[in-house]
Amino acid sequence: MMTKKIFYSIFSVSTLVFLLSMLLTFNALYSYYSRVEEQRLEDNFNLVEQGIKEHGEEYLENMKESDLRLTLISPDGKVLYDTKADVSNVENHEAREEVKEAIETGTGKSSRFSNTLTHMAYYYAKVLGDGNVLRLSVSTYSAIALFMAILPPLILIFLATLAVSMFLAIRLSRRIVAPLNELDLDHPEATHSYEELEPLMLRLCLQQKQIKSQKEEIEDRAKEFHVISNAVSEGLILLGPDLNVISINPVARAILNWSEETKHQPFLDFCPCKPISQLVLKAKEGSKQSEIIEWQDESWLTEVAPVLHAQEFQGCVLLMINVTSQQQAEKMRREFTGNVSHELKTPLQIISGYSELLCSGLTSMEDVPKFSEQILRESRRMTALINEILTLSYLDEAVNEESEPIDLYALSQNIIDELAMQAKKEKIHMKLDGSPAWIQGNPAMVRSILFNLIDNAIKYNRPEGSIRVQVSNSQSEEKREAIVRIEDTGLGILPSEQERIFERFYRVDKSRSRQKGGTGLGLSIVKHALRIHNGRIELSSVPDEGSVFTVSFPMVEMDTNSDQ
Repeated sequence: MMTKKIFYSIFSVSTLVFLLSMLLTFNALYSYYSRVEEQRLEDNFNLVEQGIKEHGEEYLENMKESDLRLTLISPDGKVLYDTKADVSNVENHEAREEVKEAIETGTGKSSRFSNTLTHMAYYYAKVLGDGNVLRLSVSTYSAIALFMAILPPLILIFLATLAVSMFLAIRLSRRIVAPLNELDLDHPEATHSYEELEPLMLRLCLQQKQIKSQKEEIEDRAKEFHVISNAVSEGLILLGPDLNVISINPVARAILNWSEETKHQPFLDFCPCKPISQLVLKAKEGSKQSEIIEWQDESWLTEVAPVLHAQEFQGCVLLMINVTSQQQAEKMRREFTGNVSHELKTPLQIISGYSELLCSGLTSMEDVPKFSEQILRESRRMTALINEILTLSYLDEAVNEESEPIDLYALSQNIIDELAMQAKKEKIHMKLDGSPAWIQGNPAMVRSILFNLIDNAIKYNRPEGSIRVQVSNSQSEEKREAIVRIEDTGLGILPSEQERIFERFYRVDKSRSRQKGGTGLGLSIVKHALRIHNGRIELSSVPDEGSVFTVSFPMVEMDTNSDQ
């Protein structure tokens, strides 16, 4: 079963990567082909425009045999001349996209599919000196037609790749599973396979000794066993030779939603979880079974150990351990480790590459400052990433440090002053409104919250944009809060992205984030620091219009007459 899962995983991933590569390659080639056609159309237009200037409309008559289509259109959209059609049967072109754009700006471009979607027409229009619009168009094969033309060789390549992927997937899956198949569950302490299985083997060894001990004393110590089994936090079930339930503790009963009447009943008839039933059947054959089973939205390490006497099956013990938190923690650890490795790899590769070029002596002196600047920029980016990772680790531990009163208005002003040069460089106008609002908190954490939000508002704004920071107090019968509202005129965030922007390393626009030096950890730091301060954050964003982040803290009373 595991071999098949590994095989299907490797095979499906390799196949998906190949298909995606083909799709992206075709898309890139077609995009380049489209740009070439558009440029060729514009170049031909310049030649035609020059010919009209020199020879007048007589030049248009010479273009009738060309594969290009020329159309002369009056400012009100009436077609005055067309090399491929009778102008009396041609509709008014005033609403055509390229004509409309040319009348408004001087030149216009557009492209349209044919009715059959097999051809793509490119249009280029320009207003002539007499006020008329000259439009030039050319028809080429569409992406669909080109794709259908190269489909047969692509299918052959795909089939060949499929065969190679299948062969490699079979070999890899067998090599991965081979050590697992060699496990000696009867002697787990002597088993040496993957390091990750050693704790499990040790646990199985201890459990085996416990089962043997319980079997010898089960009749004399039935009451003691009953007390112990009811006290443990794991689900425990004892099955007899015919797989009838001998004993089941409350935890196991709750896991499987069983009543007291199920005792002494056939286990396989009442077990609602098929994977557990399968483990029991395998254990009946004489070998220990262990598997992590997903049941009722939780992960259970299920171990079934057979009880043998004179090599005959006498029953089995089923143990269910809730490992949901461990599984989730391990998943988060793997994701975090993978993200950190990926994020650190890029700047390290750049630094290494430029350093090798500088050390090789092959770099010209005029390139040295540029390479040095790139190395410095990537070093700073890596330093910022490490600092933010350390900050997240510090926040994850939720260290309780002494807090002090903080004026959010004064803190916002300090941050705005600190980021003024960066905002000026990006041509961003920043404004602070409101009044003092005091909270009790850790100055460094609160500063990181506001700094990250204002810094993001600058990074992901548009040139000549603006940022407005408002600090205010909100009072109601239920609670009193200090509120900081950060509004920008930036790119905005799609609704589908808004729930994920607080995840670690998640970026809405990866290319822009890397260009601006973003690490993808800023908003995660904001979220964690707010959680420590019992605060909350709300987001309102409209794509292409801007975003508003509203941060709320529990407010404290301050004596305005006392010295600050």
